[in-house]
Amino acid sequence: MTRADIHATIRAVLPVGRANAISISHLSAFLPGQPASSTVRALIHEAQEAGVQVLSSPRVGVWLAAGDVEVLEVVEELRQTCHALERRMQVINGGRCGLISCRAELTDKVRKRKGLYCSPLHRYQAAALRASS
Repeated sequence: MTRADIHATIRAVLPVGRANAISISHLSAFLPGQPASSTVRALIHEAQEAGVQVLSSPRVGVWLAAGDVEVLEVVEELRQTCHALERRMQVINGGRCGLISCRAELTDKVRKRKGLYCSPLHRYQAAALRASS
């Protein structure tokens, strides 16, 4: 079965609208070979890159977008989650740079914008370290 066939199966199986979302494991039951949830997530990501408007949320499940408004709502939800994680990390770091090799004291300007790193370069370096691990 080709990737296009799998994407078509995902499109055919998934319900439209957040209220009708199904779990990753439920979706896995419909795919050939019943792949593991990590494989299903990778297939969903591929389908998204291929232009299928598949949305997912850890709390809700997986579904097809009912429209652009629903896509924007999910993006906003993810943005809020990201900001909440950044605030928690700032508390955990105790006002110090999040780059382990730096740990410099953050300036008031950085703290006001709820930043985690003392410079944009350190933010980039930390992202690169996360990606490589």
